[in-house]
Amino acid sequence: MSKYALRPYQQNQIAQVFQHWAAGRKRVLMQSGTGTGKTVMFNHIINLAEKKGKRVLVLADRRGLITQTWKRLWDAHGIHAGIIMNGHPQVYQLPVQIASVQTITRRNFPPDIDLIVIDECRSSVSPTYEPIFQFYSDAHVLGVDATPVRTSGAGFDHIYQALVIGKGIKEMESEGAL
Repeated sequence: MSKYALRPYQQNQIAQVFQHWAAGRKRVLMQSGTGTGKTVMFNHIINLAEKKGKRVLVLADRRGLITQTWKRLWDAHGIHAGIIMNGHPQVYQLPVQIASVQTITRRNFPPDIDLIVIDECRSSVSPTYEPIFQFYSDAHVLGVDATPVRTSGAGFDHIYQALVIGKGIKEMESEGAL
């Protein structure tokens, strides 16, 4: 049981992600503003997947996000995840792995991944992600970002098949959620 209770808007966003997956849309982008608990939401999804015997790979682009995700998974759900990063032993038998895209593309990919979670997924348009998407072509993908905007103005529809949009900051403030 998580020590972080989900708020109704978080439950709603998570339910929408699962609805898209159930409808066959395997790659979903979830937008939610800064401070709305994106990490709490994707950790809840990771916990559900892990409890069903699924293997999960979390990609984050900074050391701080990697360690934050590891700590929150452990604190909230008791999940001991492997960290694929310099200075950490590879423990691929653990069902949840956390890595940066830069590190994982230089190492062996963990086997049998069912779900990929990409924190700050606006970077997933980078060509460095393509080998990961190809290798794990059957996996579900959840991209998470507060501001999934590309400087070029181009979209993400060549990567993601569905978009789940969270409430805006002003709406969250008026509800007392922020």
